[in-house]
Order: sequence, then C-alpha cells, then structure tokens
Amino acid sequence: MRWYSFRLFPIWLRILLVLILLIIAAVSGLMIGFGVIGDGEAMNVLKWGTWQHIIDLMEGKE
Repeated sequence: MRWYSFRLFPIWLRILLVLILLIIAAVSGLMIGFGVIGDGEAMNVLKWGTWQHIIDLMEGKE
C-alpha cells in the first residue's frame, strides 16, 4: 500500500494567510487599545497624523 501526500494549500499560501491574519490582529488590537482603553476614536489609529503626533512626543518635539 502506497501513501500519497498532497497539500490542500501550498506553503506560500499558508505563509500569506498567516501574515494577513497577523496584520488583522495587530490593527484590531491597536483599535481596541486606542479606542476602548485610551478613550480615543478607534478609527483615528489608522490616520498618519496620530502616529506623527506619537513620534513627535517620543522625540520631545512637543
């Protein structure tokens, strides 16, 4: 009896799926942290101005 091994999804598709799920988890975590815990507007975490303000605060510009 022979054992045939085949993959339902190729390796590259699995890696791509893991990366997409990782990005979705990171963005949703940022939105929950910024919107619920931080009392901000959850969609503002996706705007560049919010990140620029955080970078400015870390560099001591403001």
